[in-house]
Amino acid sequence: DHADAAEPPPPPAAHGAAPHWAYAGAQGPSHWGELDEQFAACGDGHEQSPIDILPKRRAAQDESVFFVYKPTAGKVTDNGHTVQVDLQPGSYAVVDGARYELVQFHFHTPSEHTIAGEAYAMELHLVHRNKAGKLAVVGVLIADGAPSSALAPVWKQLPKAGGSGALKKPFDPSALLPSDTGAYRYAGSLTTPPCSEGVKWIVLRRTATDADKRIAAFRARFGANARPTQSLGERELQ
Repeated sequence: DHADAAEPPPPPAAHGAAPHWAYAGAQGPSHWGELDEQFAACGDGHEQSPIDILPKRRAAQDESVFFVYKPTAGKVTDNGHTVQVDLQPGSYAVVDGARYELVQFHFHTPSEHTIAGEAYAMELHLVHRNKAGKLAVVGVLIADGAPSSALAPVWKQLPKAGGSGALKKPFDPSALLPSDTGAYRYAGSLTTPPCSEGVKWIVLRRTATDADKRIAAFRARFGANARPTQSLGERELQ
């Protein structure tokens, strides 16, 4: 049961005995699987995320995913690894006929998924969970460019390191999605420890943009917080 796996672990001080992990050095991604037995999948899993995506020339619009998002109250947290926005219930995605509630979204820089070997400046992950605790994560690749009006309230109300605070107005996650939600689909994992598998990944083909200075400020706070791409192995990319 990975019902609580949607939220990256808090910094070690808040978690008692939980092993600390990082994006570089002796506690970096290549060592995650050795840090704790709970993290074993990070080292020996066969369906790990992220991956490098090789786009197919022709792709049909994916009818198996659709989004029903509406504005709800949100809380922004700096959890030491990223900025995470937890949203109150009300938004959900229907994936392969099953309903997955939108729980939170967070950021990685550079992007974790790459397209034909190329990374984007940032990647947004919208984490959804169904009643059984299974996860479906939507990835939105973000390039340097025009500032994102959708994300403006998040950047404007960033808490101090390790802090959190409520967004002043209800947040509308539908503004984060392109009008065309065609996507690459594959079976994968969390991209942070414990790297639990069984995650449905939906990486949108259409990319978004945000201002270079916002992305640079995020990078200055967290450093590079992207796990390297993992082997696709026997999996099929849809």
